[in-house]
Amino acid sequence: MLYFESKMDRTYNLKKNLTYLALGLAAAGCSEITPSNISWPITETVEKKSEQSNTSKEKELEKKKISIEEILNENGIEPEYEYTTRWWEYPINITGAFVLDVVWHEFGHYTVANLISCENVEFHGPDPNKKTISSVSHNCSGDFRETIVHSSGAVFTTAGNLALTGLLKNDDMPDFMRSFTATTSLMMMLDRHRYIWTAAIQNYAHLDISTSNDLHNIMKLNFDNQTEIDTAYGIVLTASAFELFLRREELGYLIFTALGKKVKVPEGIEGIKPGLYPVDKGFMIGIVGDI
Repeated sequence: MLYFESKMDRTYNLKKNLTYLALGLAAAGCSEITPSNISWPITETVEKKSEQSNTSKEKELEKKKISIEEILNENGIEPEYEYTTRWWEYPINITGAFVLDVVWHEFGHYTVANLISCENVEFHGPDPNKKTISSVSHNCSGDFRETIVHSSGAVFTTAGNLALTGLLKNDDMPDFMRSFTATTSLMMMLDRHRYIWTAAIQNYAHLDISTSNDLHNIMKLNFDNQTEIDTAYGIVLTASAFELFLRREELGYLIFTALGKKVKVPEGIEGIKPGLYPVDKGFMIGIVGDI
């Protein structure tokens, strides 16, 4: 049988032995020495050494403390994450996000066309013949006003992207909505880039470009010849590629969140939230935060 002696046991035994020693000395004529007036310097020394030892061990442990991420990085191990989104949710999220993106885009056209007093402004629902989910018809006088209306759809989806991403980063969305929200935000983020790349490729390939492509309509309204249009497309394509490169971390964050993977929130746009703000007798939809 193994016997482990604790510090308390050692201290007790030491005191007992010293007591016997004191009694022996008293019996031998050293009457001034009694068990009651003996100090225990040895005991105090043992306790102090024990405390110092514990303190030094704690300091060593503090120095050795590293995060799990640091250990994995040092050993070149890619951490495994648990996906919270089931496979059958992906097509539902993608379809729903695309519909919301299109409707919100067209709502931007509709809202701005009314704000700048265009005529015959109408919002249309799904049309199987035209293969459209929604569309807006309007009649604005002047190229400048037409340009504003054509631009407003992308402005609305950009604002939607910033607002939804802000909600995700601030953890203001319930877990069951995070994947769908990220998918919708990603769709809105890529909305104008989809128009840019589609129109530019079709333009350089000399293919017919849809009359519903807002960017191409803006090009035709503001440039007189094909050379100017080609140059403008080159500038817009470069700007689009540069923006996507700068926002690559946000793109990755939205993609992984849409897949249901919990990832670290990248630095950048934080604290952005959508809201309703009172204006005179009504309300204005807007976003607030720091960039």
